[in-house]
Amino acid sequence: MSLNGYWILTSNHRLMHFHEEVSEVNLELRSHPVAITATRDGQGCLVLDGSGFIGAYGTARSLGDLSSLDLVAPPVDIAASPTGVGYWVIDSDGSVFSFGNAPFLEGIPQATENAVSAVKIEPTVEGDGY
Repeated sequence: MSLNGYWILTSNHRLMHFHEEVSEVNLELRSHPVAITATRDGQGCLVLDGSGFIGAYGTARSLGDLSSLDLVAPPVDIAASPTGVGYWVIDSDGSVFSFGNAPFLEGIPQATENAVSAVKIEPTVEGDGY
């Protein structure tokens, strides 16, 4: 994998791409940004907002989002699948939503059973778990 630059999502809702030059990308979201994940080539990223909407920038493609669902818990993180053609979203209750070729591998129910909140999802290198 060749990383061609990197992305930063700032606290004042600016999306910055650093490569040979620095560029700022205009966010087109429906709510405040929550999380970001980069594409395998480093030239794109997906931004998850608080409503579950997913914005695609650069070489990234949106394969669906949660914005039309009546969510019980807010979405908290997004992770790209290692193959680059899918992604997972996790909400604070530990429910996991898969898109594209990212396999659905169950939620994390122990998050709510133990009265803690999920905050991050990280796939395995092979993409067969998280």
